[in-house]
Amino acid sequence: MDAPPTIGTRDAAAFCGDSRLAVDSAWETFRPSIRACAQQMTKERDEQQDLEQEAMIALWKADPTRYDLGDPGDAEYLRRILINRMWHVWGVHDNRFLEMAERHNIALQAQRAWRSA
Repeated sequence: MDAPPTIGTRDAAAFCGDSRLAVDSAWETFRPSIRACAQQMTKERDEQQDLEQEAMIALWKADPTRYDLGDPGDAEYLRRILINRMWHVWGVHDNRFLEMAERHNIALQAQRAWRSA
C-alpha cells in the first residue's frame, strides 16, 4: 500500500474540507494587500507571483482556522505573518516595509468603507 501524498510535513488529505475553505476565504481577504506589497517590492511580474505564492504557503501553514478573521487584531496579525514571509524570502529583515504595508492596509479599508457607503 502506497503512502499518502504529503505537502511539506502535513498529509495532503488534511488539506481539504474546512481547512481548504478557510485558506481560500482568508486568501481572498488578504490578496489585494499582498499583491500591492509584492508590486512595491519588485516590478518583475514573475517575482511578484513568487512572493504571492510564498504568502499563500505561509497562510496555509499558519492555518487560518486558528484565527478569528472578523477580529481586526487577528486579521492584522495574520497579514503581518504573510508580509514578513514575503520579506524574508526577498531577503529584507527590517520593518520599513511593514510601515508601508500598514499605510496601504489603512487605504484599502478606507476605500471599502467609501464604496459601501
